[in-house]
Amino acid sequence: MNEIIKSLANVWKSFRNVIRQFAQSNTNFVIIIIVGLFALIYKIAITNSKAIWVLAIINAFLCLINYAKTKNITETTLTLIIGLFTIFTVSWCNEFILIFVVSILFFTILSFIVSSIQISSIIESIITIASGYWQENMGYKEKYKILHELAQRPTKHHQLSLEERAIVVKEMIFDKVHIEKMDDAKEIIEGFKTVLGFEIDEAIANYRLLYNIYMVQKNRAFCFSDMEIIFNYILLSPFGPRVFFDILSSIKDKLLEKDEKIEDMLRNILTLADQYRDKDFIISKIKLA
Repeated sequence: MNEIIKSLANVWKSFRNVIRQFAQSNTNFVIIIIVGLFALIYKIAITNSKAIWVLAIINAFLCLINYAKTKNITETTLTLIIGLFTIFTVSWCNEFILIFVVSILFFTILSFIVSSIQISSIIESIITIASGYWQENMGYKEKYKILHELAQRPTKHHQLSLEERAIVVKEMIFDKVHIEKMDDAKEIIEGFKTVLGFEIDEAIANYRLLYNIYMVQKNRAFCFSDMEIIFNYILLSPFGPRVFFDILSSIKDKLLEKDEKIEDMLRNILTLADQYRDKDFIISKIKLA
């Protein structure tokens, strides 16, 4: 019974995270919706065809959601027209309207619940794997609780989803990143994802690259001040973030073997980039140096 209660609690947390994340990332949109709803409610209240208004709005809203999902304007327009045609041709009585609205509400609520259950299941699977790999002298349940809470904790700018935060925690456990550095790792990876435009897997891989280099060369984790320096070099270079990291990844052997300091290497990459502007040529020149 306790396990069922915990599972339901996790589902509820996931459900709240879905709603909170949408509201936080779409604040202006939410405000517009609320204001618009109040205006429409007032308009509908003073008209005779209240039911038709409500049904038409619901139809338009659902079509908008479908367009956001499919990005197919033709399909969405056709769906909207069919919906409006149905609304204006059916003889709506109070009972039909009630059944229609209740069905829509039931489907919407059920969809959110199913989505929350799916998210909860994914998170549980990811954290379970991470807990098994975490080499700490404590029980499995205690490790799971600590890592689960760490994944639940949002980043500063709320740009990593719950699933992405769980993935970051798992990957950092694999890389033996200290638990106290996990929040910093999430924030830096969020910066790679939002500022540099990397997908979550790319952001993690690039953080891992720099983390390993800084641990070998400086015996410390890659931090925010280091991230700012990297960002500045990327901004000054004639390459985009992916090309810059491709170069850095290709010549990482020199950095891991301490043949050259990271600061000197970054300046060297920038100098060669300004001179030659060719990724492969720069990589070969650095390797041969």
